Order: sequence, then structure tokens, then C-alpha cells
Amino acid sequence: MKLSATLLASVARSQWTPPEPEPYSHILSTGTEFIGAKNHRGTIEFKGVPYAQAPTGELRWKPPVPVEEYSEASYDFMNYGYRCMNYGWTPDMPNADLTGEDCLNVNVHTMAEYLQPGAEKKPIMAYIHGGGWNTGSNQAAFHNLVKAGVVEINIGYRLGPYGFLYDETQDDFDHKGNFGLLDQRAALAWIQKFGGEFGGDVNNVILDGCSAGSAAGWWHLTSEGSWPYFHKAITNGVGLNYAFGGHDLSIATGLTQATLDAAGCADVDCLRSMPAEELNPHFRNAKRVDGAFHPTKLALQPGWGPVIDGGFLSASLVDNVRDGTIRPNTPISFNYAEHDAWSMTDGGFNAAIKNIPAFAPHTNAIKDLQAAGFKVPSDFTDLYFKEVFGEDVFNTYISPELGCPNSASGETVECKEQFFRWIQGQTWVCNSRYAFSGAPSTDTNIGPIYPMEFGWRTCEEVDGVKTKTCHCGESGYVNSLRSANPNMPEDEQALIEWTSEYWVNFFNTGTFPSTVGSMLSIQDLPNINTVNYINPSGNLEHPETNVAVCDVLNAMVEEFGADDVFGGAHWFYEHGPMGPQPCDDVDCGDNKVCVNNDDGVTTTCICEDGFIEVGDACVDDPCVPSPCHEKATCTSTSSSEFTCECKPGYSGDGYSCITDSNVKLTLSSNGATFIGELTSDDIAFFKGIPYAADFTERWTPSEARDANGYEVKEHDFTVYGPMCMTKNSKSTQDNFDQFDEQCLNVNVMTKPEWLTDGTKHPILIYIHGGGFNSGSNRSKFTNLVNEQGIMVVSVNYRLGPYGFFYDTKTPDVDGPRANFGLLDQREAMKWTQTFGAEFGGDIDQVTVSGCSAGSDATWWHLTEELSWPYFNRAITNGVGLNAAYGSHDIEIASGQAQYVIDNSICAGEPDEEVIDCLRGLDNHDELNELFRDATDNVYHPIKLALEPGWGPVIDGDFKSESLMDSVMNGNVKPNCPISFNFARDDAWGFTNGGFRSCTGRMPAFADSEEAIRDLQREGFEIPSDYTDIYFKEVYGPELFSSNIESQFGCPNNADGSANECKEPFHNYVMGTTWTCNSQWALAGAPVTDPNIGPIYPMEFSWPTCVKNDLDENTRTCHCSENGYIIGSKPIADYMSDDEKFMQQKMRDYFGQFMRDGTFPYDPEFGEMKDVKSLNGEFNHINMGIEHYRSYPDTCDALFSLASEIGAVNVFGNAYWYYEHGSRE
Repeated sequence: MKLSATLLASVARSQWTPPEPEPYSHILSTGTEFIGAKNHRGTIEFKGVPYAQAPTGELRWKPPVPVEEYSEASYDFMNYGYRCMNYGWTPDMPNADLTGEDCLNVNVHTMAEYLQPGAEKKPIMAYIHGGGWNTGSNQAAFHNLVKAGVVEINIGYRLGPYGFLYDETQDDFDHKGNFGLLDQRAALAWIQKFGGEFGGDVNNVILDGCSAGSAAGWWHLTSEGSWPYFHKAITNGVGLNYAFGGHDLSIATGLTQATLDAAGCADVDCLRSMPAEELNPHFRNAKRVDGAFHPTKLALQPGWGPVIDGGFLSASLVDNVRDGTIRPNTPISFNYAEHDAWSMTDGGFNAAIKNIPAFAPHTNAIKDLQAAGFKVPSDFTDLYFKEVFGEDVFNTYISPELGCPNSASGETVECKEQFFRWIQGQTWVCNSRYAFSGAPSTDTNIGPIYPMEFGWRTCEEVDGVKTKTCHCGESGYVNSLRSANPNMPEDEQALIEWTSEYWVNFFNTGTFPSTVGSMLSIQDLPNINTVNYINPSGNLEHPETNVAVCDVLNAMVEEFGADDVFGGAHWFYEHGPMGPQPCDDVDCGDNKVCVNNDDGVTTTCICEDGFIEVGDACVDDPCVPSPCHEKATCTSTSSSEFTCECKPGYSGDGYSCITDSNVKLTLSSNGATFIGELTSDDIAFFKGIPYAADFTERWTPSEARDANGYEVKEHDFTVYGPMCMTKNSKSTQDNFDQFDEQCLNVNVMTKPEWLTDGTKHPILIYIHGGGFNSGSNRSKFTNLVNEQGIMVVSVNYRLGPYGFFYDTKTPDVDGPRANFGLLDQREAMKWTQTFGAEFGGDIDQVTVSGCSAGSDATWWHLTEELSWPYFNRAITNGVGLNAAYGSHDIEIASGQAQYVIDNSICAGEPDEEVIDCLRGLDNHDELNELFRDATDNVYHPIKLALEPGWGPVIDGDFKSESLMDSVMNGNVKPNCPISFNFARDDAWGFTNGGFRSCTGRMPAFADSEEAIRDLQREGFEIPSDYTDIYFKEVYGPELFSSNIESQFGCPNNADGSANECKEPFHNYVMGTTWTCNSQWALAGAPVTDPNIGPIYPMEFSWPTCVKNDLDENTRTCHCSENGYIIGSKPIADYMSDDEKFMQQKMRDYFGQFMRDGTFPYDPEFGEMKDVKSLNGEFNHINMGIEHYRSYPDTCDALFSLASEIGAVNVFGNAYWYYEHGSRE
């Protein structure tokens, strides 16, 4: 469709912004009016409130001058003030006018109720932003935390050279640098004076931050001048490091002198007269001058940052904390990520290569190895250690644990893991433990200090799975930035819920609850290496961590001292034989670097990285950046010419390189060639094959490629295609570039011999889960292919608002208005019919399957006739025949679409143009925020589980009735074997989130939220009386008493104390959304109509989650059965014989089902029966197959209720009372 010229111009001029905030007037106790903003999330913001005078002119590089009063009658604080100037700023950069030196302001976030006279005062979070002291701003907002009862005040402070230039000539005040720290202290003093005006308790101020913001917290904790202004501290993402201070004083003076030299100034007063646009180039150049950087520091070298100046601090953080110079009786939550240094390891190694003379002869060799894929290549980390500490120290202490030489045959190996462990130990972990092992371990007036290592995986995706926990990964959980929703994995929901509970409690009391385990202080932990550890499953444990590397560093400290070991690895440069070097007095000229020769006397000048030698000059290297394929080596032949050559193991012209470990498939239809990867498991793996047109316009149906749909050439399908864009995708994500709207691709796993031997094998089409809003097709099915002989096609489809936006506006649409994600899946099925046989698949033996939303989608296809020609049988896992999508939800879908329209630049466009207008918006950050806001503002108020925000709807086109009604009435693919499976406790991981959502949305709970949260902090996940209130509000008091109370009621005890209600509430959610609703549907036509099925219902009850005190699983959570059915769960040695037997039998049983639609019978395991022979019972798998009813008491109660008010009102997300009752 074509946009009008007027509309194109409109889209080009503007992008969507959040709804305009409403002005909010607040009168201070002095009578002064502050006009803030009530935002669309419900919090009140006062932005850009100055706490000190502008540090410009004569006040540049002087301590801040506080604002003592606000003398005008009214102030407008609806908009942010300036972000603080940084040395990277230029006047022509985007949004340059938002940055300035007049930036000493705070942003206050509170709630209207906290501002009312007589309201209880709330803890104050004094948040200091990160950014390595040189970047960042105070414009983050912690809405969840504010709503949980904390007033947030976010502090702006001077950055980089504007905040930390060190002027040793100053003699008129105590502090010659550290102005950014003094700004923070002034802001804390302002909070003491004015924080109460915003509902805050000035006697309960908590320092908080991440990265440099938390390093600042430690500086204030150990600087007595800051102590009167706060009471607790939370630090995230840093250790007690020497990154700022110690030897860095000489770096600081070197930076100042380099700046003066570059600017042609004799003193700092001269610099004060220069505007920022003139100063910043000099600041940038100063960082490149020898003596203005630490040559051996591997991480957290900011350039400009705090220094130990004898004023703010007189000793390092490590020494101060170890000696007990720390604010007394101050609760401290000390947190870091398990792999905090991981993302800085590559950069640290590359900085060492650049800064240490010993690497100069090796730079090209290292560059080649890095181009070959070695991020930190072997031998060179050993060279670093030998150069810094000396060979004897390396051999004695470092090599046994952290050495990383080439292999015995001389081959290069990857050393990132070893080098990371050194940096993590030296700068985050072991240095801090050394400090804590002093006074904090014995002095009862220190702390309590709670050390926490965060191991929940947050970064470094491998095959779609996050494998590391990177820098500041814990901060979003500690500070309640993460929001749980019922479509997340249950362990992630639980983690978000309990971490928010724990740290909100810390904000209030300085202690932690014990809901999921005890958070222990240093003095309560058994030894200094034991930490509070949040493991990758989201559980709280108390293991020893980093013991080996800390043993190495502690032994070195014992001999050489902490300053030399933890102080930037400085020992050998200070004490070793390196001394003066021949290159010290050599100037090689432009773009050249001096190298000391091995004789220790002569030197050689070589070109710097990024330059090549042409004659006597060094000119730009045409291979930087490389124009070649990522798997090719670029070689410069002149100043403008180069060659590209594929690396060993790859073939091609250098611009396109294909792995030699590949397989090729030539299509019989038109001769196009597909190149796939031959995996180590002997799988032919074709990745990212587009099954639809190269471009599918937003909110239009996709169309499968036909037999001639691929150009006759070689197509490289050895790397994954893009994942589908989601509403939660943000450009700040490390992997954002892997998301795209043009994402309609499949991955095919088959056997290499099947491509040529003419045999045909059953096909599994796998539709991934993720609540229709997340996920991808990057799962692997190695065991299914190798053991069961099944070819697998894994499908990407459009997600969330990109796949399920409901177009209610466009008149006379020639095609569907919604459900584009489901239509994509159907087109992938069509593609499989066209191309499946090319990969050795039998297109007459196709099983469609998935888990969670993938299985819900499978049911949509089972009940939609236009999908029937493309598959022969189905396996559904992790869902019931629910009404989660459809029915009343069409009102939600249309409401969300209308919200997007109303709050975008497309509002007011004619109906026939408004959707085209939305299609023209291409800023995904802004668009996704709008989509997220739509789900926050338009929702089903009483739905307890599986509310995706954006998902399929019964639109009269794809479907005209609910899944439950379709199956009950017999509108399901005839003569189609269906294996219908769910977990015994499938709803367990959704129950807490569903309860929390409803208590936050339903009017009946408006006055109870705080009381509920208090009970949850005491350990009640779902406290009593409140589930009864839910049922009464939804169904009315009479139906509650007559039909619900006996089975699901959960009142307080006779003495008024609370009960835990999660079990009965889970049973209700399980019954309405998974099992009883499905039993109701299966009792209709599937039992009586011989042309339906066979349908095999199975409840899986092998425990897989929720550990007890004995570390035993006690529940069987969402989609647990999926890994056993498709064989993705490995059969491991640690498993019991019973589990190994059960797992192998499930592989064999479901493998046969995928091959022929039947189940085998092994008397040792049991018989899988179809619904017609079960007489209302289900197949149940634990150690074998048994037959009995699923949730009989729960279902009897719900069936009784359904017979009275109708099944759709019970199983349609408990909607009856909102539709028919009185909502007083």
C-alpha cells in the first residue's frame, strides 16, 4: 500500500511519543508551588529540580554551591533539565541541545498519595547513575519501585573532565578534584532538606546505583563528610576496586597537564574561559598522551574519575573498608554479577596490547588471530602476566591456575575464560573479599554487609539461550525494574517477584525476609568465600565461589601487598626491571609507534594499528574496517587495494565464505542450491530459510514461496535468520540487531543421507512458544532426528503486535484483519508441503506440534479447516483448550489497537489511512514502547493466566468460535490423531502473577494492595481472604457460597491470622484454563463422533520444579513434558534409573506417534488410551502410564458452576459476573 505524500511528510517529521503527561501541582511547606507531571504510568515526576547553582564560569572545577531555597511563587518541573556535559559531546551531534554544564539537578519520582498531608513517609532511594564517571544521565525512572512504596530521587552530577579534572595548584579549598562526588554529596544534603516535601522519610535514605554509581556509593560510605546524609546502601556491579585512586593520582595529574598542553594553556583558569565545544577535543586528545593512562589496567579505567586526593578520601576503598573506616551501623547490600567482567575482558586485553610495549611486535599476529575468531588468543595473556609481574611471579602464582599457553602442538586456543577470571577476581570479587575479611568480619558496628553474587543468565546468547550474567545484570531485579507477566517462564516470574519483595523490604528496614531463603551477612556466612548466590534457576543458595582465583590473588597479596596486586596489576611496573626503555625518548612521527628491540638498546618504528606502511609514511589500512566476509582474512596490498581470502575451514571468494563442514541440497524443482551446516552430531542443519516473500508488509498476510521461489544460485543457510521483532525488543539490547520484522524463516534438521538416498521420513513442524509475544525457532532436535528418524521444520512467525494487531479501522479489507502470526504458521506448513520432500521428508506424514503458545496455535489449526490439508497429526504440550484468546478478548484486542492509534501521530487520520500511517512508523524503540503501554492500559481485569497482551482473536475470519466450543462441537480436523498433554502443575508458575495482576486491576482491591504486599513480605505467596474477595467480585456472593467456597474458599484463621491460599487458587486456575475446560470439551463430540481423533489426553506428573528443603523437586511445571516428548532433555548419568527408563520410554512412545499416529504398548510402561476408551479419565505419566481422572474435585465444582451459568462464563476466564452481575 502507498502512503500519501502528505502522510509521508508527517511521518518523517515526527515519531510517536508517550501520551502527554498531566500537570500536577504540589505546594511545598513554604507555600511554593512545584508543578510536576503525572505520567501515563501513574507516578508523579518533578524533573530538573536544581540542587546547586550552575557550575560554570568561575564555578567550573569548584565545589557545588547549594540551592538554599526556592523563592519564586511557582516552578515548572515537568521537563528534564540538562544532562551533564561529557567530553564526547559535539555541538552537531543529535540532541546536542539537551546536554549542558548547568546540570546539577535531581529528578524526583513519587506517588500522589505520598504527597498528601499526613501520609506515611516512604524510604528515599538516592540513585547515582552509572557510566564510568564519564557518561550517563539521571533520567532513569523506577516506576515499579515507586509504586511499591519508595520515593526515587535521581541525581545528576558533573562527569568526566568537568567533574574530575584534578588541579594540584588549587590551594583555596580542600578538594582539588572529585567535584562530581562533591555534587553527589550536595544532592544528598538537598534530600535531607527537601526530601520530606515529596513524601520521603529523610531518616531512611538509601544510596543506590550501578557500576560507577555504586562505586560512588562506596566512596560516600568511606568518606565521613557524606555520612550524615544517608542510612543504608545498595551497590550493584562493582567491587571494592583500585580503579580510581592509588597510582591513578599520577594519571589524573598527567591528564590535566596533557589538556593544558593541547589547549595551549598555562593553568586551569585558562581552561575555565573556554566553552565546551573548544575544550572537548583537547580532553579527547589528552587521553591518548603517554602518562595520561594506566598502561596495565584491564578494566574500569575511566580516564577521568575520582582520585585519592587527601580531601575526599585519604586511602583506597579496600584499605578503608578493611581497616573499618566505613559508616557505622549501616546495612549494605553488596551485589555483583557472576560474569560482571565478561563484557570488559576483550576490551581490557586489547587495551593491554595497545599500551604495553612488549606487545608492539605482536599486534599484527594478534589481529589475525582475533580475525580468525580468537577473542583473547593464547600465549599473549601469559605474556601480559610475565610483563606486568615478572616471569618468576607468573610461574609461581599465576600460571598453574590462569596460565593459557598454546596447545602442545602449537595451536592457538581461546583464553577469554581464564583472562576473565583474573579480571573478575582482581577487580570485583577477591579484592572485595580481602577488604571484607578485615574489620567487617569482626566489628559488630560495621554493616551488616550482605554480599550477593547474581547468577541468573542475562546475556551472551548461544542458540537463543543466555549463558552469562553480565555487568549490572542484577540491578533490574534488585531495583524492581523487571516486571513479571504470566507469559514468562515460571522460574523467571518467581525470581522477579521474590527479588522485588526482598529489596523493597531492604529499602524499608535494612533487612531481608526469608521467603525463599536467608540473605546472610558477612558475619553470618561460614567463611569469606561463601556468598548469597542467586543461581541460574533463580534460587537463593550459599555456596563458595571464585575460590581458586582468590587463592592465587591472596597468596600474591601475602607476598607483595594488596596495593600491588589489586591496584591495577601495577607491581612489575613499579618494582620490576622494566625501568626506563629505549623508546622513551623516541618520536616516530604520525601514525607510528616505537618498539623496543630484543637487544634492549635499539628501537624500531612501526605503523600503528589501522595503518599500513607506504614508502616512509603510514597511511590508512584499507582492511580497517574489513570489507571482506566475517569468515575471511583481508590483506592490504597498497594504500587502496586489498585481497579477501576465506579462512581455513571455509570456501568462497572472500566476500562470501561457506563452512567446509557443510551439506548441499539442489532443489529438484528449479536447480537452486541450499547450503547447510553439517553438525558434529551428523545432522544436516539448514538455518534461516525464508519461507515467505523477501518483504511482507506489516499487518498483511504472508505468502509461501512456490517451487520456483528461490533464485537459481547457491544460498547460504549455515547461519540463523533474524528472530521476529517483539514489543519488548530495545535497541539497547546486545542482540537487538538479530531482531527484524522480516523474520519469516524456518530451520530444517534432517540427516545428510536423506537428502540423496530417496528415503522419506516423517516430518515434525514445530511452532515455538512464548505467549505469542516472544521466542524464536532456534531450538534443536538432535535426538528426534538421530534416534527417532524424524525430520524437523522449526517455524518463526510474527509476534505480539506485529503478528496480532487487530485492524478495526480499514474499510472493506480484502483479507484478514488480525491473526497474521497464525497465518504465517499456515504458510510455513504450505512451504513444507512444497519443499519437505526435498529434505527427505514424507509430506504425507506431517505432525504439527509446539509447547505453550505453540500448542495453543496447534489447536487453532486443528479447528480451522483451511489449515487441515497441511498436516496429518498433532501433539500439543503445556496448554488446555482455553478461552485465553478470543471470545471477550476481541474487545481487548480492538481496545489495544485503538490505544495505539490514539496515542500515535496517526490519531485523527481517516479510517482508510490510519493503518497505513502506522505501517509507516519505523522507530522500533518508540513503537515498541507504545505497544507496551497499550497492554499496560488495556487489559482483561480478571484474567488469571495466559493473557498475552497481543494474541489471536476470534475474528470471524480465521475462527468464529472458541477452541473449547470448536472441539466440543466436533469442528476439528477429522481422523487426525492428537496427543494432548499438559503438566500436573502447569498453572503453578502463573498463579502468583495472575493474582498480582488482578489485585492491581480490580476495583475491589484498590484499598488492599499494601496489606497484601505486607503479607507477602511475611512469606504468604497468596494470602487468605483475598482469593475469596476475588471470587465474590467475579461471581457474586451467592454463587461463591453455593458453588465455589467449599472447593476454592480460603478464609483467614479463626483468630484472624492469614492462611496460604496458593494451592486452592492454583487448582482454580488449573481447572479453568488447563484441565477441566479441556475435559468439558473432550466430553462432547470427541467421545461420540467416530471421525474425530483418536485424541490421547495425558497429564505429566514427574516432578521437575519447586524444590523442597531436601533439594527435591515437588511440582511439575509448565511445559515440563515437552523436553521428554521431543527428546530435547538429555538422559544424563546423574538421573535415577527410574527417570532414565521413563525418559527413554517417552521418546519411544511419542517417536512412534510422530511416525504413524499410534502409541506402542510396553507392559512395563503402560498403555496410552484415547478419550473414547478412557470414560472420563486421563492418561497420567510418572514412572509409567496410569489412568484416573484429572483434578476430580476441582472439575466437579466447576462443572456444577458451568451447568448453572454456562461454560463460557466459567472457562472464559471467569467473566460471568463482569458481564451479567453488579459491579458495585
